[in-house]
Amino acid sequence: MKKYLFISLFYSINIISVYAQLNKNPYIESGVFVCRANQYLIYMRNEQMDSERTTYTIEAINLNSNEKIVLDRQIRNKCVNISDTNILYIKGSDLILWNLKLKRKSVYYKTNKDMSIIGLSYNKNTSSLLLAQINLRKNELFIKILNSKKQIVYNQKIKLNELEMEGIIPFLDTSNNFFIFLLQDKLYTIDSRRLESKLVSSRCDGFALNNGKVVYYKFITQERTEGYSLDLITRENQKIDDLLNEKIYNCEKSFLFTANIDNSSIPTYTICKTPYLWVNNKWQLASEVFVYKDDKLIVKVPFEKNTIKDNCFQWELR
Repeated sequence: MKKYLFISLFYSINIISVYAQLNKNPYIESGVFVCRANQYLIYMRNEQMDSERTTYTIEAINLNSNEKIVLDRQIRNKCVNISDTNILYIKGSDLILWNLKLKRKSVYYKTNKDMSIIGLSYNKNTSSLLLAQINLRKNELFIKILNSKKQIVYNQKIKLNELEMEGIIPFLDTSNNFFIFLLQDKLYTIDSRRLESKLVSSRCDGFALNNGKVVYYKFITQERTEGYSLDLITRENQKIDDLLNEKIYNCEKSFLFTANIDNSSIPTYTICKTPYLWVNNKWQLASEVFVYKDDKLIVKVPFEKNTIKDNCFQWELR
């Protein structure tokens, strides 16, 4: 059975565009929600439906006025916010900084011409930036960490499986002082203070974050996965609730992602459009699919007739 497992909601394919009337809430947008940066909601919208290499437009909505701003086009990877006013994203072989307050962009970091950036993640605890760079001519991938002065303080070369080059785009996230990333079925953690890297699993199927822990699934056989919870500090690794194991096996499309709810990281698994929430170390059937919630903004996946619509997102002000 061919499975299409999406590790993060942020990489869902966008198909349709629906926008509610400006005088009504909630609003529905085609695209992938990225973050809230001060009074702006940042998201990415698919702009090339038929291209072999998907490209996105980065857009922002001013939550105070409903004004829409196009930040940039022809983007091939997700952007990250490094502060309430600054967004970083990959453009060609460079990193671009967009200042939302000044409404202008500048080159933040230039790379070697032989190296392409294919992923980035920012750790606010340590003000450090992780870059995944690849040399396609040599099939070499490097994980680099830059400090706040843009100096490279960590550099790790990772050997790629040349038979699975379609899976070279890493899935990256952060928790406390750690970077967590998944590359070609291998799950790694890096302590951004100690600059130590550890391999968690060489058969990882997907992961989500849970306030200092990583909930992940790994292949036991080609047709069966099991879930585990790793404590990033103690490194204690425990098998978790098996409620979803058979459901995952019997579903052709599912994805595991991290919801940010009032500054808490909550693993959420949607299996054949049915959502489950990780609560008190157990999976529970969910009636709503939150992506993000704080004191001002609520973002959800639209949920109708007991199924989700994963090609857009719904937002409203609190």
